[in-house]
Amino acid sequence: MDRARRIRRLLASSAVLFTSAAASVIMHAAVAINPSAAQAFIGFVLFLLGASLALLAPVAEKFPAAARIGVAVAVALRGYLFGGN
Repeated sequence: MDRARRIRRLLASSAVLFTSAAASVIMHAAVAINPSAAQAFIGFVLFLLGASLALLAPVAEKFPAAARIGVAVAVALRGYLFGGN
């Protein structure tokens, strides 16, 4: 698999992962007995990150610097939030 396709797949899968995590955090904040604004904010930030990665994935070849930054952020957050090497 070539590098450009691998980057697009990583961005797309990270976008799905982060938007799903955002939905989970927001739903948890909505049904919690004592909801906090921090939970809703974290969910919103994860959603924005997922949406921006989803929009970046199709044009990653045209904007390689933005794609490198997006991949670095996605890999770092995936490792931090979900465990990784």
